[in-house]
Amino acid sequence: DIINMVEFRKFNLQNSFVLLGKFDAIFCRYVMIYFSSEFKEKLVPKFSMALSRDGVFFIGSSEVFKDYRHYFEMREHAGGVYYQKKGEIR
Repeated sequence: DIINMVEFRKFNLQNSFVLLGKFDAIFCRYVMIYFSSEFKEKLVPKFSMALSRDGVFFIGSSEVFKDYRHYFEMREHAGGVYYQKKGEIR
C-alpha cells in the first residue's frame, strides 16, 4: 500500500524545488558530503521551504551543515538524529 503513495523520480538539486510541492519528509542521506560549503548554504533553505509545516529532514550521520538552527531543530529518537522544520523561519 505504501509504495502506491510514493513517487520516485530524478531531480537536480541545483534546480528550483517550487514545482515539486511540499513534502512531509526529505531523505538526503550522504549526499551533501559531496558539495561545497557554499552550495550547502543555498541548499539547506531550499529543503526547509520544500517541507510541510511539521516536516522532517534526514541526513547522514557524518553530514554537518552550519546554521541549521535557523531552519531546523535537531531531534533524537531511538539513538538516531533527524531535523524538524521550525514552525516559523526567523
